[in-house]
Amino acid sequence: MSRFRKYGAFSTSLLIVIATMIGSYLADGTPTGGGCTRGGPKASGSGPSCLKSSPTNGKYTKADTKRYLNDMKNMAISFGHIYGYEQRASDDLILLDYVGVPYPIKDYTKHNSALDEEISKAKSVDTYMYRIMQNTQWACLSEYNTPPTKKFDPKKSATTKDISRANNAVKELIDELSRNVITERHVVLKIQMYMTMGYEHLHSTNTKKLLSALTNMYDYGMSHKGRCTEKQVREKLDEDLSTIEESLSWSNIQLNALSDLASSLCKHHRSGNYGVFCDPSFNHFEEFRSGILSWYRMYSSINSRKMLLENALNVVKPLLNWLSVASMHSKTSKLYLKFGEMFSAVIPQFIWSGKEKRRFESQMRELNYAFAHLTTKCDESYHALSVDTILKLQREYFVAITFNDEPSLHLLMIHYYAALKSFEEYSRSITILKHTYGRQIRKFPRVPDAKEELRGLKADIVYERIMTLDCNLSAKMREIIDIKQDSTDRKATSIDGKQAYSCNQERLETRLNGLRSSYIAMTTMMIDYLELLWPVASEAADADYSTVVQSILYDVTYSAFRALQLAEENSTTFSDMERIVSSAFDSVGVIPMVSSTTSDSACYRELDSKHGNILSRRADLQEILSSLYIETDDEKTLGSLFQTLRNAIGADDHWKTNNAFKLFLDNRELVQRVLQLDIAMPRIQQLIEEFVDVVNASMPRLFEIAAGVDSCKTTYELEPTRTADNHSTSSNSEDIVEHLLTTSPNHHTVQTTKQLTEHFVEVHVETTDPCLQGCGVKSSSYELFKPDKPKIYDDNGEDSGRKIDIQAANEAAFYCPPPYVLDPPNCFHQVLVEGEAKSVIDISKSLIESASNHFVILKFDRELVGPGETLRQTQPLECRCVTIKGIVLSTIHIEHYYAK
Repeated sequence: MSRFRKYGAFSTSLLIVIATMIGSYLADGTPTGGGCTRGGPKASGSGPSCLKSSPTNGKYTKADTKRYLNDMKNMAISFGHIYGYEQRASDDLILLDYVGVPYPIKDYTKHNSALDEEISKAKSVDTYMYRIMQNTQWACLSEYNTPPTKKFDPKKSATTKDISRANNAVKELIDELSRNVITERHVVLKIQMYMTMGYEHLHSTNTKKLLSALTNMYDYGMSHKGRCTEKQVREKLDEDLSTIEESLSWSNIQLNALSDLASSLCKHHRSGNYGVFCDPSFNHFEEFRSGILSWYRMYSSINSRKMLLENALNVVKPLLNWLSVASMHSKTSKLYLKFGEMFSAVIPQFIWSGKEKRRFESQMRELNYAFAHLTTKCDESYHALSVDTILKLQREYFVAITFNDEPSLHLLMIHYYAALKSFEEYSRSITILKHTYGRQIRKFPRVPDAKEELRGLKADIVYERIMTLDCNLSAKMREIIDIKQDSTDRKATSIDGKQAYSCNQERLETRLNGLRSSYIAMTTMMIDYLELLWPVASEAADADYSTVVQSILYDVTYSAFRALQLAEENSTTFSDMERIVSSAFDSVGVIPMVSSTTSDSACYRELDSKHGNILSRRADLQEILSSLYIETDDEKTLGSLFQTLRNAIGADDHWKTNNAFKLFLDNRELVQRVLQLDIAMPRIQQLIEEFVDVVNASMPRLFEIAAGVDSCKTTYELEPTRTADNHSTSSNSEDIVEHLLTTSPNHHTVQTTKQLTEHFVEVHVETTDPCLQGCGVKSSSYELFKPDKPKIYDDNGEDSGRKIDIQAANEAAFYCPPPYVLDPPNCFHQVLVEGEAKSVIDISKSLIESASNHFVILKFDRELVGPGETLRQTQPLECRCVTIKGIVLSTIHIEHYYAK
């Protein structure tokens, strides 16, 4: 439940709504959502057409129902937000219809039509909540094996006891739902879908069409007897949503595209360059990001069903009209304007502001002119296509092909282009900062100390890297635009249109992946640069600093927010893990701890290897858990940091901007440490499970192991003393990674910018071995892999792994030691095929995966080649070894395998 705490009553209320919807169809298909039911009060007021009933006028005003009324009030407020109503007339307006207490507002509202409308809306919401109460209370009681003594009569009022029992049942449903929700994105997705379903009766024509398009099972032309039940429809809808949510076909670039777009929209909402995002106070940033991703997935699901696309779009259009900006208060439109950006190339399918529409039409006129010029040349060469034909193909490319097939790529282009423009704008301020710092530390008569000079030199290095990367980014962006233009030209002139488009899309995605990494590195280096040159407190209002800070404040704010989420999500998990591992640590407490020098001795390593690496596993877990553990104060600090950064976005006050960023710099190490949990937690849980298994297996020999450790300590004390500098270890989370990235002359070194850290580290990718064919990451003390295998190169042309011909080798091994992580986590049981995780057994019957203490292994058995399987030369099977921050250290490709 920790992930929901920050949303307060609003999130709790939304969960009540979902639980209510789930619970209400348990009782013989009782209508849910926004449906109208038999019985109950009649309608009055505005809002969705099915909410046509009068207020309850204080029907339930007994003192012992106060708790119930408070719950209903919160739910009503939530529904107000769902319907886009801004509760400006205060919460008491909603409660008024329940308690029946006279409220002195008549004189005030006599000539105030806006407030009259708000009261009418509040009454409609009130009526809807009363309906949900009736439909839900007996369903909840029935679900928990406490059925009513007689058949439910919707016209009869529930007793106070019934209401109390219903409340308890609803709360239990909420708890159960919370335990079963795996990710917050899945919750948001379901909320969005149920919100859509709640606008009209489930059996209305439009809703049936939408369900038909989404589920392909609801024929609204069939007779009543032939219809699926509401329960079946919702179960199918849940199944479809889960499929979309858990689909492995989504690449990282697609999953991150819309989040990046949201950041761009927030950054540019004032200028109106990329949509109208009415949330200047940044209060709904995460809702906006989640909403974009949810709606994009729903749209993609509809779009994937080509035969049903027309019906689906016929449903979306009236929904968008109902949500049009013109009929809403500007602040309430923020949840729906994402449609405008998402479908910005499909005029009939989204919400336009006048400015956006004019801009689009202007761009189309420019494109038309360009293509008219192109047509002239084409006519000279091909004598075939008219201007009208060219323009039709051009629109088809932008609307039917580009946006429907790969919208995420073009959204990313918008975002990166905006980012590049920002970097150009802020380069002047960065240059000024460089000279300002030099003047600052040399103010007469003071002389800069060595520490200040060193900071200046480091800053100069980072500055040069920023400028170099800026040039590279611009060059990559120009190349991407050329690729897109080439694809457009070929499509417009019908020269291998579809094939050229497909080829260019692949090139485009590859370049965008590289551009994304460069963009993240650029942002990180700007933070490093500001941290090195940050002014003293008396100069914290410097405008040049705040200008640069504002350019990266959105990324910084989101990193703080994501850290807060991870801290909340994992606090309970950490407590559970601590309880489990503490028991295991207590069991091995008889084994003495040793110094780092003793642990490096041959005696100690041999003893450790003999007993399942119990000693090294204990040491690794203790260091990792102590470094990554989340304290309660950490959550509070992150919460305060996020609020401060959020409030500083777009602020004109330089003090406010710079002080907020200084707070981030002070807590940057905490943010980086918590962000590691996103990748580290599954691996930590795996390490704990393995350690517990080893401890249980070693229980009869613990005293023997303890005696062996004492013997090693005694023996090693007699060996020559080693230099402490060669064996020093670090205690913070950054050094957990760097301590294991050892150096050696015969290693190939790949330099990588750590995306969310303040250092540049060297990652050593081992590719030599006398006995095995494969690759991996290793210690410098011994060699593992044969050196003569074909190499894999990254985008920078650096060696990053090996290609293994499984036909010739018969066996391949991959080495990825803790604390690094395999990607996919259960490699070779699963492998990546063109970025998509697939089970190896589904690919080939002749490939057998296994694992040893140190390797994951894939073997080829010729006798197991299945019927219909042929030798494949392309689409290598891939596994990667990555750091807990996602940096790829090594890659292995399995080639020349049998598959269907």
